[in-house]
Amino acid sequence: MDRPGLRSPEYHAWSFEQALKTAVRTESGCVEWPRARDRYGYGKFQWPEGWLAHRFALGLKLGRPVGQEFMALHTCDNPPCVSPDHLYEGDGADNGRDKARAGTVKGEANPQSRLTDDDVRGIIEQCDAGERLADVAERFGVTPGAVWFIERGFAWTHVTGRAPKDPTRR
Repeated sequence: MDRPGLRSPEYHAWSFEQALKTAVRTESGCVEWPRARDRYGYGKFQWPEGWLAHRFALGLKLGRPVGQEFMALHTCDNPPCVSPDHLYEGDGADNGRDKARAGTVKGEANPQSRLTDDDVRGIIEQCDAGERLADVAERFGVTPGAVWFIERGFAWTHVTGRAPKDPTRR
């Protein structure tokens, strides 16, 4: 296929196919995106538009773009994989079930975590005692936003056991 005009839908499909020519194929059947990746390991495609390669691949499989309210989910739990056989369209609940099934690394078991389970319990104690979020954050070397997410029950729930609270109330 000759290169189509820049910015046309055909060009994006052509460019994607060109990238796949150098993709790594694993023993498990994954086709790993060979170009740029975001900080989570997902392939980036046609920057600056910022498309995620696995969403584009699923759109090609479906014959239509993935709906805005949906996600392109992996059956292989391999973020750079763009194999159409490993992708399906799902919502946030489907994604949550996938994470639970896969046992996605949480908390201090995550090598990128700055906090331990004991730190999180300390954060909760200090917040419950009325400490300012900024002061707690400074003590633990995280942002006030991170403390807010923990205190409100949106992060580290496996440690705190807290259900998410109304984000509009302190």
